[in-house]
Amino acid sequence: MAPIPASVLRQTGLRQGVNVGIRKPGRITPLEKSTVISFDDVASDTMIDTHYAGQGVTLAAVLAGTGTRSHVYARNSWNIDTAPNGVTLIDPSIATSFFDDATGCVEVRFESPHSWVSIDAMPLASPDDLRPITAKPYLDAYDAAGVRLGRVSYAPNHGDALWGSWQRLRLDAAGAAIRSVRIGSQRDNGCPVYGLFDQLMFSNDLTG
Repeated sequence: MAPIPASVLRQTGLRQGVNVGIRKPGRITPLEKSTVISFDDVASDTMIDTHYAGQGVTLAAVLAGTGTRSHVYARNSWNIDTAPNGVTLIDPSIATSFFDDATGCVEVRFESPHSWVSIDAMPLASPDDLRPITAKPYLDAYDAAGVRLGRVSYAPNHGDALWGSWQRLRLDAAGAAIRSVRIGSQRDNGCPVYGLFDQLMFSNDLTG
């Protein structure tokens, strides 16, 4: 496992070797019959709002509080799922690339409807915060009218053996058509849980 950069330790309170959210049992392979965007086809810190428009995908950051749209970046991070880059709304001028709902979420819009969408996620939390660790990374899906079709959250609970590993968050539309998703990590009254995100995937066919 690569060491956590000193700048990250200072900003988050994480500690080298004892972090409750650093575990990677192995790369999660892409699903068959899917389009895969790994964010690895550009240099780290590249703004990618419209970079994948040719694949029918545009991205935007939805900032907390105001709902203002901003930019999304492909950025390198330690222990990323598919090296070197993941996806984030955090500006490259800031050392860390993980985020939670206190900052905002990443919105992905699709030119065509899809029956399922997934993102790989890994949670991070400080072992020095004594509050309960209950928040989780999530993926929300919406139809063309902006109606939320559902949410899928990171499955392991804190304390489970797999908590802190990369997990795939997949939402199936159950007969509806997904036209956008929002990717983030909940902020509740417990210990902050930040999310790292990588490897966006979605169905190749329009409705199934």
